[in-house]
Order: sequence, then C-alpha cells, then structure tokens
Amino acid sequence: MARRTFLLPALLLLAALALKLVDPPLLESLRLTVFDTYQRLSPRPYEPAPVRIVEIDDPSLQEFGQWPWPRTVVADLLTRLHRLGATVVAFDIVFSDADRSSPASIAEDLAAIPGLADLAVQLARLPDNDARFAQAIAGGPTVLGFALAAGGTAHPPPGLVSPLAVGSDDPRRFVASLPAVLPNLPRFDTAASGLGSINAVPDRDGVVRRIPLVLGLGDRLVPTLATEILRVHQNSAENPTLRMTPRGIAIVKIAGLEIPTDSGGNVWGYFTRPQPERRISAAAVLSGTIDPAQIRDHIILIGPTATGLADQRATPLDKTGPGVAIHAQALEQILLGAFLSRPNWAPPLELGYTLVLGLLLILLLPRLGPLPCAGLGAIAAFGALGLSWLSFRQGQLLLDPVGPSLAVLLVYLASTLMSYMRAETERSSVRRAFSRYVSPELVERLAADRSQLHLGGEQRTLTLMFCDIRDFTALSERQTPQSLTSLLNRFFTPMTDVVLRHRGTIDKYIGDCIMAFWNAPLADPQHAANACHAALEMRTALAALNARLTDENTTAVPSTLAFGIGINTGDAMVGNMGSEQRFDYSALGDAVNLAARIEGQCKVYGVDIIISEHTHALAPDFAALELDLIRVVGRAQPIRIHALLGDDRHRSSPDFQALADQHRELIEAYRSRHWPQALERLQACRSHQVPLLDPVYQLYEQRLRAYADTPPPDGWDGSFAATEK
Repeated sequence: MARRTFLLPALLLLAALALKLVDPPLLESLRLTVFDTYQRLSPRPYEPAPVRIVEIDDPSLQEFGQWPWPRTVVADLLTRLHRLGATVVAFDIVFSDADRSSPASIAEDLAAIPGLADLAVQLARLPDNDARFAQAIAGGPTVLGFALAAGGTAHPPPGLVSPLAVGSDDPRRFVASLPAVLPNLPRFDTAASGLGSINAVPDRDGVVRRIPLVLGLGDRLVPTLATEILRVHQNSAENPTLRMTPRGIAIVKIAGLEIPTDSGGNVWGYFTRPQPERRISAAAVLSGTIDPAQIRDHIILIGPTATGLADQRATPLDKTGPGVAIHAQALEQILLGAFLSRPNWAPPLELGYTLVLGLLLILLLPRLGPLPCAGLGAIAAFGALGLSWLSFRQGQLLLDPVGPSLAVLLVYLASTLMSYMRAETERSSVRRAFSRYVSPELVERLAADRSQLHLGGEQRTLTLMFCDIRDFTALSERQTPQSLTSLLNRFFTPMTDVVLRHRGTIDKYIGDCIMAFWNAPLADPQHAANACHAALEMRTALAALNARLTDENTTAVPSTLAFGIGINTGDAMVGNMGSEQRFDYSALGDAVNLAARIEGQCKVYGVDIIISEHTHALAPDFAALELDLIRVVGRAQPIRIHALLGDDRHRSSPDFQALADQHRELIEAYRSRHWPQALERLQACRSHQVPLLDPVYQLYEQRLRAYADTPPPDGWDGSFAATEK
C-alpha cells in the first residue's frame, strides 16, 4: 500500500514537470489568466507622459463626415498638430488607396459622361488631395504605419529603417513574421520620417498582452509603429539595434533608450485603466478649440475610435479597446521606464520550486497522512501564489504560480481525480443535451447544479416581451411553405440576436411570434431597460431586413414586414415547465398574459412598440408617451400603456419634450371630458409630424368626436375596454 501511495504521486509529479517543460496551451492560458488578474487588481498607475491619442471618434465623424475623410481634412489635421508643437505625429491607419474625392479622381469619372469633358479637364487641373497630404507629411516629424499580411506584395515600403542585430544569434528565428505587406501609397511613405508595422500580436485567446518592437517581413526585420515613433521622437537617424542572447532578443536599443523585451522582441504590456487625459477628439484639433499645451512637446497618435470604425483589441483591462490605445500605452511605459518582465531565469526557477515541493510531499505523505499534508500542500500552493503576487507588486516580475500549484494539487488530489473526471463528464453530457434548446447561461447553471433538472420554478419579477409579425395570416396565403419558412427564419434570426445581446432569454417561438423575458435565469437589475433597448434595436433590425427584402425584389417575399411588440413587467413563475417526459424553461403568470394582451393592442393603436406602466416605471428614461388607460380582454383592472418611441437621447430632445407636454395635456383634457380642448391639443400634437403617432391621433379624433355627440356615462374613469386580444 505504501509503495503504491509513493508511486502514484511520483508519476503525477513527473507528469506535472513534463507539462511545465512542454507548456501546453492550457497551462499557458492559465498562467496568462493569472497575470491578467494581477493587472486587473493592480494596474499601472497612470502618470502623465508626453503621449496623446487624437481620436477619429463619433463627434469628429458627426462634424466632418464619415470616414474616410478627404485627404485635405487629414492633411489639415496633421498640419495643425505640427504647428501646435507635436514632437512626432503617427498614424495607426494605412493609406493604401488614392483619395477618391480628389479632383483628378472625380475628373476621371466625369470624363466618361457626355457633355462633361470640359468640366473634367478643369477639375483635373486642381491641386491633388494626396499631394497635399504628402506635403503635410513632409512638413514635420511624421510616422506612418503599414500592415503585415498573409498575402499581397512582399516588397518593403521605401525608406524603411530595419533593426540590426548585435550578437551571433539570428533574431528572425524568434520574432513573429508574415510574408507580405499592405503599404501606404509610395508618395506618402517617401515623405514620412518613419515607417512602422501597426500589427498587434495577440495570444491564442485573442488578448494583446505583449507589444512587439520588431517583426518579420519574410526574411527581413521591420520596426513596429512604437519603435519608429521612439526613433523619430529621439531625433535619431540610427537603426534600432537588437541585443541577442542564446534564448532570443533581450534588449531593443533605440537611440538612447534601452528597452527590455522577451525573446521575441515584445514588451509586456503594463496597462493602465482607460484615461480621459490621454485622448483628444480630432474635432477639437480641427476646430481650433484644443489647448495647445495638450499637443506641444507630445507624441501624438492618430487613430479611429468611433463606433464601428475602431480597430477593437482586447487587453487584460479592456475587452474592446481601440488598437491605437495599445500603441499609446506601450510608448508611455517605455518613456516612464515602467516595465513588466518575465525574465529568462523564471521558467527554471519555477521548475525547481515545483520539483522540491513535489518531492517533499511525496516523502511526507506516507508518514504524516493526508490531513497534515493537505495543510502543507495548501501552504505550498498559496505560497507560490503569494510569492508570484509579491513579485508582481514589488518588482513588476511575472512568475508563474500555476505550474507549482498544479503539481502540488496533483500529488495530493490523486485519489479524487477519477471522481472529478466523472463529475465533469456528467456536466459535459448536460451541456450537450441542453445546448440546442436553452440559453447558454441556463446550460451553465444546469451543468453546475443538476438538481435543477426537475419540474417547477420560482417566483421572480420579470420583464416579458411578445413580438408578433403583423398580418401574418394574409402573408401566409401568398407564400409557399418553403418561402414562408425561409422568411420566418430571416425574421427570427436578427430579432433573436438582439434579444440575446441585451441579456434576454428566448422562451419560445409561437408561429410568427417570439416570446422572451429578462431577469431569469440570471438576475438582471436593469431588466426593464434592457428589454426596452432590445425593442428599439429590433425596430432598427427590422428596417434593415426590409431594406434587404426590397433589394431582392422577388415575388417570393413581401416588400416589407411589420411587427408589434408588447412589453410588461411583473411577478411570474419561471422554471422548468411541462411534463416528466419533456419540459422547457419558461414563464407563467398574469404578467405573461398581460404582455401578450399589450402586444395585441399594437394593432388597435397603430404603433409598433407598447410598454406597460410597470415597465415604464422601471425604465423612466426612455422616450415614451402614454397611449391610454385600458382594460384588456380577460382583466377587470385597467392599466396604462405607453408607446415606446426612443431612448434617453430622444427623450431629452427639445422636440420630444414639447410633444410630450402637449400629448399629456391632450390625455388630461380627454379624461376630464373637455372634448373641444382635447381636439385643440390633438391638432397641436399633430403639428409635430411624428408619422408613428398618426394612427393614435386619428383614433383619438374619432373618439373625441363620438364623445362630443354621445358622452360616456357618469362615473367614467377615462379607461377604454379593449375588445380584441
């Protein structure tokens, strides 16, 4: 027995040491996750550094038009930055194509049109936009970026400054390399003070943790954008040099700067949290409202950050940050000397620590028994983690606690390995069984606790949505079963994406209807607001779908689709509903029925999204107008319903505020039986010309004129009894 007790831990220790030597992707992923956690717990404190980002952001696009801008605008931006005293201006953008808004490009298009040849000749004589941009590039220290690629031209850009190796080892064995390049137009590269690759080199999980200072283009070394910025910033004409060791690159020297790197010539990113001080809107520079002190004697990086335009990159601190911010942070930490380091002696040290601890446990386990060794193993594992954390905090060193901790745990937990594998197999079977039918969050919840696989549920406050295609019966008559199925799939797919993106759960598809709810299975404090956001985005998604259907212009599909959405918030039972043989995760209760009834009122009032007073109370920041006080079919208690028109920005607009005031006065006059006054308010509301509300005001006009002739009975509470579901 003692022999077997010794043998199994020894085999597991050897396996742990082999894993440490091989360093498989899983072990690397665990190690990097720990390093990411360190950075999230203790990010680099932001210190002012002469680095700023000039953003091509949403306000800039709103003021100067969509990207790409005419090169004259970009030239103006660059010239202003040079005049404001920037030490170097760099672009995290590749200008690989000629400006199609240049007079010459426009003239080329016009020349082929009869009668416009003279105009084309005159346009061709005007100054070229690209020439003006090239002149602006040459007007001051400017670094342009190029992109390494898997296919395309293999010729390096003109004027490229290649790093030089110092030492007998060839750095090309260690750096990341691609065979081709996407360059700028030659006139731009020739005018630039420096050229550097803008490529990021993420890890397997897509997270950028290391910023390269040198990369490979085929068999040639090329500098990155950060390297060239620093060279130009230092006003150096010397090539960057790479100090080599047998393990790879150790130091990249740029003029007077010596930068420690890993073996591939990468700097470990020591990131700060997003800092407003680092970012400047291009609109502020172009409009002349920028404080010159923010530019003078600073390195300026220009890059896109606008929605849908930015080069999104994940870092340990930001899952969707702009790529230009990574270049800026790398420059900051180099200039400040704030480096993270995983030195070459770290892996041998970690291996030795693992071996000593493992052997110690193997020798003591038969003598001390499992309980004392459990304490010793815990001390060893937490000691490795503590030493790793202390090394990070005090010395900015990245030492791996995962390998030693894993070895200690494997040695001790050998007896529980099979039971763990059995439990994990069960979890995997649950995931496979349910992944096609319910939301991913619910799959994980069921996998973590199989006891939830039973009939029943819990009472919870939910926000519920019903989305129904209008006139579906008539639509079905005009379609074949195949085309109708295709159309429904095309409708359901984007609507489902929107619901899931806003943390909703799809309950079921009922014919042409989607039922969804929020705040289950996982709690969502903003469930009402998320449901409203989803409904508004579904309106946008439907418009996009209708545009595609119109473009297709076939008789197999209608030209446009319309829907009605009803949203209500209230208590409901949510859980596994059905039979012992088959059940679904669903919601039941009066709040569910009321949501369905509210959706049906979209046909009566002619609007596409109606929310109840309960939802409106929890999401008051949306642009919503009260439609009516109604008694839906099957309910005696009246409820206020509201038309959802837009989000908080729409609600804060002066036009909506004016409409909301007059609409409120209309409703008050209506319920006070002041029919002539209500008609006046109705006309005032119509003057705002909101097409979505035209059916509402037409309905109220009919009611007001009818009530003027035949008033409602005494005791009327202003409510309307719905006659349709």
